[in-house]
Amino acid sequence: MLTINNIYGHGYGEAQIEKLRSLGFKIREQASRYAGSQLLHFVDFPEQPYLEFIEVESEREYFDFLPKGMIPYCPGINLLIPQSSSKGISDFQQAYQEWGTNSIHVNYDGSDEPDKPGWNYLNFDVPVVRDTFVYLMKMEDPKPVRNVATDHPNSAKQVIGLVFDLDEEDLVKLANLTRVEMVGGGMDLGGVQIWSSNALVGNIRISEKEFPLAAIVIKAESIDFFRDKEEVKVFEYLSKSTAYIQTTELSWDLIVTT
Repeated sequence: MLTINNIYGHGYGEAQIEKLRSLGFKIREQASRYAGSQLLHFVDFPEQPYLEFIEVESEREYFDFLPKGMIPYCPGINLLIPQSSSKGISDFQQAYQEWGTNSIHVNYDGSDEPDKPGWNYLNFDVPVVRDTFVYLMKMEDPKPVRNVATDHPNSAKQVIGLVFDLDEEDLVKLANLTRVEMVGGGMDLGGVQIWSSNALVGNIRISEKEFPLAAIVIKAESIDFFRDKEEVKVFEYLSKSTAYIQTTELSWDLIVTT
């Protein structure tokens, strides 16, 4: 089964990253760089998915980089093909040719030398979800060692949900790609709930966003860390203490619950 490896959003400079730190999230010590002049900051958890916060340092280089199917500055979801799976990138490329597939290999060490281990990506020219860049990845052994920090002062433990400001019908292709059945306007993707706008029980008000991936839901041991933070809204939702954190206009917001 495909799982979510990481979820990314844009619009994060130094001030926004420091805000995340002040709200009790540990940022991975080593920032990464990617094509298109993108500086990547990560928040890790004991289990996937991880969160990726992107700063674009050069708009010209970023627009020169943009692949087909990617709306500028839209959020993205990286779906991981497990190494234990008998299927590889080529299998999905053949199965979804009508979506316009293109694959790329990136060496872990950043070199252009052939036959080195790295990441294998599959992008789609036709978006899987509107205004969201969904792509596949399969990693090769030996995988690089990452220094991650998962002991967040705010007690955040795991991403448990994604909230889309979209109708159920807009998520059908994602269900098709992941081979997951939609139930009640949403789906369970490897333990992470994917909710359409009409799937959440009750009424939780999401701020209007540039893109339809509106919020990421994180489970924590407690939300006491957030109770004295002026920039965080704390309330009860479905009998659970919940904190709502607004981020940037380009990115999803954060909902932390117990």
